[in-house]
Amino acid sequence: MSALAPLAHESSLISLLNPFIRLFDEVTGSWKAMVQSTMARAPEAAFALEEADATYLLKAFLPGATREGISVDAEGDELRVRAACETRYSDGKAGSFSYVRQKPVDERFHLPADALRDGLRVDFADGVLYVAIPRRMALAAGV
Repeated sequence: MSALAPLAHESSLISLLNPFIRLFDEVTGSWKAMVQSTMARAPEAAFALEEADATYLLKAFLPGATREGISVDAEGDELRVRAACETRYSDGKAGSFSYVRQKPVDERFHLPADALRDGLRVDFADGVLYVAIPRRMALAAGV
């Protein structure tokens, strides 16, 4: 018995398709590189906690979040911040490359012992969430 050899028309078809296969690999490879590069530059959520006499102030930078997509809850001795952050990217050409990056945020912060869970004041403007947490000492002192 002899080994099966590729049919002549199969090898000529493959040689005809090779340039298209290489072009497809180049295009999809550059597209993947562009997506990875763009995602690497995408801003991430960042948090900072400041302490004042009357309150603690949590600032959260939430790029791509909307007021409707944010939830702030005091659960026991924790403050929980949840947000749906969505960033849209485009190469700027009509009908060309674009995609949406969705990144959920779900962070928990341990509240200090003198933080009051009732009376949280929440505001959101220009991609920044502000949460003012009253302090027990300030309330007792009448501040």
